[in-house]
Amino acid sequence: MHIRSLALATATITLLVCGSAAAAPTTVQLRVEGASATLFEGPVTTDAKTITKGGDTVVCDGTVNGANPTPGPTATTALDDGALQLGVTWDATFYAPDFFLTRFGGEQSAGWGLAVDYALAQVGGCQLQVHSGDEVLWAADAFGGPPDYKAKTMLKLDGPGQAVTGAPTNLQVTDGTTHAPVAGATVGGAVTGPDGTAAVTLGTPGIAHLKAEAPSSIRSNALNVCVSGDGKGDCGVPRAQPVRDSKAPRVRITGPRDGARFSRGPRLLSGTAIDDVGVTKVKLALRRHVRGHACRWWSATSDRFAGRGCSKKVFFGIGADGNWSYLLPRSLPPGRYVLDAKAFDRARNRDERFVRGSNRVVFYVGRGYRAQAAAAARAAARVEVLLAGRSKSAGAPVRARAVLVRVGHRRCKVGSSTPLAALAGLLRARRTGYAIRDYGSCSRTNPAAAGQLFVRRIGRDSNRGNDGWFYKVNDRAPDVGAGDPSSRVRDGDHVLWFYCVFDESTRSCQRSLRIVADPVAGNGALSVTVHGYDNAGRSVPVAGARVASGSATATTGSDGSATLMLGGTPGSHAITARKAGMVDAFPVTVRVK
Repeated sequence: MHIRSLALATATITLLVCGSAAAAPTTVQLRVEGASATLFEGPVTTDAKTITKGGDTVVCDGTVNGANPTPGPTATTALDDGALQLGVTWDATFYAPDFFLTRFGGEQSAGWGLAVDYALAQVGGCQLQVHSGDEVLWAADAFGGPPDYKAKTMLKLDGPGQAVTGAPTNLQVTDGTTHAPVAGATVGGAVTGPDGTAAVTLGTPGIAHLKAEAPSSIRSNALNVCVSGDGKGDCGVPRAQPVRDSKAPRVRITGPRDGARFSRGPRLLSGTAIDDVGVTKVKLALRRHVRGHACRWWSATSDRFAGRGCSKKVFFGIGADGNWSYLLPRSLPPGRYVLDAKAFDRARNRDERFVRGSNRVVFYVGRGYRAQAAAAARAAARVEVLLAGRSKSAGAPVRARAVLVRVGHRRCKVGSSTPLAALAGLLRARRTGYAIRDYGSCSRTNPAAAGQLFVRRIGRDSNRGNDGWFYKVNDRAPDVGAGDPSSRVRDGDHVLWFYCVFDESTRSCQRSLRIVADPVAGNGALSVTVHGYDNAGRSVPVAGARVASGSATATTGSDGSATLMLGGTPGSHAITARKAGMVDAFPVTVRVK
């Protein structure tokens, strides 16, 4: 508490929990720097709003404590909108009249700092209004040690946007606050001299993403440099060919919100799209479900719902704006709606995996559908849970009902349809003990306060150092706590709890296996492919995995595939896959016809 209070007194690195007012949305450049990596960097469109954290609510419009005469967007609303765009949550502790940021995504710190245009904030985040084009920086561990806890240097990286392959390019690193050159900073494998300049040689055509780092400093902004053989700005690739880029744009729908209920249908659809190279196209698909009628999809050419089935999503283009919006010609009629969004870059990369609350939202219009939405929110999802310990695995379908869990000498409520509720249901059925630690302020009555519950032991397997219990949903590790309401799972989801052996070099746990097989095996011969997934959900084929069903076994080749001979007797067969050093796959069931 002493360090937090001193930090507040010296640099006012407070975080406010904010409120709504009539103000114009503003686009700023938001950057959130963790202790070891950049957590977010990109444009964010933000406006005044009300935010609640830990039971405290503040109108976050810059008028807090009389800081500004009129309402407007703030540094904290930018942080909140960035978290929504990224799909993570954040926490704060209230110190009147403001809030102190404690966690963003998976990054916790007792010394978050706030700056706008490289000037340390002299008021809290909800008092500090921002304007179009401002550079808003939140940084973990922003202060040095005793005796004065001086703020660290905020590095700023400048340089040309183009470079010639193999030729040195001069980049400049300065103190963003004082503009003084910074010596001894590393950028692109080079070190800056007394004048803050480093000659960086970039040997591969494409887009080079550079950041500067130095001791006792906050890493710099990103500088994207287009590298080519002639320095003409084509990044080494003819314009008729795509840029060397395999990362899909990140798309988020900001309105309507997932699960929203409307008496009168909305007209405005909005969101964001971010890409390292640049977004070239944004597309939407809007489907309407009405009880007693077939699903229909929105036709942008005729401005109406068309078709009589939604087995195939029909997308329509709305431009290439990173802060996109689409205004419907009239309010939506009653029904249940599903909105999907995707974006393309120059390399035609796009993400076709649609995740609720991110690039997919479901919302409801009309009184009857509002009741349907409320019932859906209360219902507990039925999911498949696999528990993979250090020596054995076990799983079962589980109804992820709300539950009270023991945390020390207290009991805390975990909301339904969360990964932690699913785990508790499985462990209760198996009569397996577990232990949980709370890094926040959970309560017996408020499931929204369960976001920082942390599983530290299951059975005899306890966390040790960086190794310990981890979870994934559908092959991907979310960036939020397993009890956080935003981690909500859906019917049919696969929830994996496993003992993670953390690899510092890859910053990931061991890969988890997944079986891909046809549901029906002809003549008893089943073709199986086994993939291994890292924490981010990236997969590779796995060679040497043992695939089995009863007495039938096979081993996957270099492409991850194998043929399993199940015999000619009709019936269902459970298929398993495992490999030493990886997490067992969820079993799949196939039928021999």
